[in-house]
Amino acid sequence: MEEIGRAVPFYSGASYANLGRDFGRQWPCTKDRPFGTGHFTRFAFCDEAPDRKLKFVPVTRQPEAAKSEGEFPLTLVFGHALYYWNQNVLIKHSETLKREYNILLLDYPDGFVEINSDDAKQLGIRDGEKIILRSAGGKAKVAARITNEVRSGTVFVPHYVHQVQQQIFGSQETGAQRVPVCVEKEAA
Repeated sequence: MEEIGRAVPFYSGASYANLGRDFGRQWPCTKDRPFGTGHFTRFAFCDEAPDRKLKFVPVTRQPEAAKSEGEFPLTLVFGHALYYWNQNVLIKHSETLKREYNILLLDYPDGFVEINSDDAKQLGIRDGEKIILRSAGGKAKVAARITNEVRSGTVFVPHYVHQVQQQIFGSQETGAQRVPVCVEKEAA
């Protein structure tokens, strides 16, 4: 705790004994104010430091994806997967996670896209089968993971499956997180 206090002065008054009293402390908890600010103030930093006010900025909206209909009835969504981020580093270095989740890496060594089970049934796609995702800008071949974890009408691709993103967008990376696509079975 002392090392943390030296590295981050706002925590210099934090100690196990101090934090264990009552219901903790209001941050910042410094040596000169070991009990913290003692009350919620209008600013995260106490009123005595007006130059340290938090600055709130509006979050810009993502551009809306074109509606999925007609030739491209599904929406491809790129996002973060809980355990499969940064090319599976978390699982590769944790024996517990490796034991629990490595089966997906064995079943889908080159990555996967997740498709709702109702959509898969309608399209005649089985779990692990290679499919082709086609958008107006490109296409990608990848294994399908059939699951109820994604909404019907949606195909989910974890960010770490870079080749799908590159093949769908090509050199025209748009930053879009939702893309209208169609799913086709790979020709035998």
